[in-house]
Amino acid sequence: MQHDLTQRHVTLLGLGPQIHPTREILGGAGIECAVGEMRNFRLPEDADIDIALTSIDFCASGAWDPLSSILKHSRNVVVLTPLAMRAQIIQALALGVDDFVSIPLNAGELLGRLECLPFRRSLDSVTTLDAGPLSIDLSKHRVSRDGQSITLTPTEYRLLELLARNQGSTVTRQTLVEHLWNTGQTAGGTNVIEVHINRLRQKVEEPDSPRLIRTVRGSGYCLQVP
Repeated sequence: MQHDLTQRHVTLLGLGPQIHPTREILGGAGIECAVGEMRNFRLPEDADIDIALTSIDFCASGAWDPLSSILKHSRNVVVLTPLAMRAQIIQALALGVDDFVSIPLNAGELLGRLECLPFRRSLDSVTTLDAGPLSIDLSKHRVSRDGQSITLTPTEYRLLELLARNQGSTVTRQTLVEHLWNTGQTAGGTNVIEVHINRLRQKVEEPDSPRLIRTVRGSGYCLQVP
């Protein structure tokens, strides 16, 4: 379903050299847009964005850091990126990005994808993810089990959050590697993921008979609530 974009507002975030052609395309179509600002990769806590249009260099260190803040404060998120970054695109879609537009920009493609965005009347007010006995506070990066706080390392937290966001679905080992280390390459490859999964299990469940984080042979892992 297509929507009247003249009734919506687009905020441009971190577009770099793409900002000028983007503004020209949107302005030519009569779409209101403005340039937003982020500090330390975060939007202000009171930010309320209709459509966020951003560009992410997935190969850069810390590339994923701004995305969580943008997703939290935006009704829709569209990312400009080379389509060759297929694995990273799949990961970003799993996190909540609505769509992607290829670079260099094509006016017809950009406007067409924006018109087909699902309209959300309000921001997602959910700040916690619940998975059975586990509760994940997304704003404070805290985890508890049956009300008892659990101390996780930053890597363990990011691993658990991704699994919880895809609760009931298999997340491949390669996707986990790419999410944790941005480039998709780290010493030990997917074997390192197994180490972190084992350590995470020791903290959130009985590691010898795991019921929450399940191994999907030949593929990856799935957070499944019994």
